[in-house]
Amino acid sequence: MAVNKILDNDIKQIKKELNLMIEKTKEQFRLTFASLVEKDIELCKLVIEKDLEINKLQNEFIKQAQWKIAKQHMVASDLRLAIGSIMIARDLERTADVAKHICQYLVKYKPENIAVEYISSIFETTMKMFNEVATHIENPFENRKTEAVQQQLNIAKAFDELYNKLVENVAKDNRSETILTNFRMVRRLRDLEHVGEYLLGIEESIVFIKSGKFEEIQKAIIEEVNLNK
Repeated sequence: MAVNKILDNDIKQIKKELNLMIEKTKEQFRLTFASLVEKDIELCKLVIEKDLEINKLQNEFIKQAQWKIAKQHMVASDLRLAIGSIMIARDLERTADVAKHICQYLVKYKPENIAVEYISSIFETTMKMFNEVATHIENPFENRKTEAVQQQLNIAKAFDELYNKLVENVAKDNRSETILTNFRMVRRLRDLEHVGEYLLGIEESIVFIKSGKFEEIQKAIIEEVNLNK
């Protein structure tokens, strides 16, 4: 088989496997949101189980991508795609982990409705951002970065608002049980804020795939958030 044909097949395989990871992570988010809305513990357990599949997919994907990089003399654009895809796979796995952590929280602590509502409100915004970024991965030469950045600003704003509410709750009721309950909730809300950071990391990888340059999107977001505080 001609070298160019082998390279084409390798690149197609990398894209195919990355798309599979995207779909699996999307499914985890859909199931987690459904478990929040329906308060379905069995659905939570399914998400926790399925997380192992994503871990396995990521490990296999990285191994295969590294092997393809090593065995072929790729042109610069293909090399950027292979390396950038490895970075994207890493951030997808971290994103999927957050869905698992939320489900573990629901299974273990069976939180009150207000906690579920708080988490659901930010989770919905996070899902919108994930879908935006997932579409951008599949169509990297479309200009979708601005939408993802705006969603992260929305997540940061929502987190700050909910965090302030929780601080007020603790001020009114400072029993150790209340403090612990709110602390657990804040951890899950903070996890969702981290998802926004992972998704911006994916946006940075997309920029690298297209241009070979790293753009510090996350730094710009942090500066914007601090400016608005």
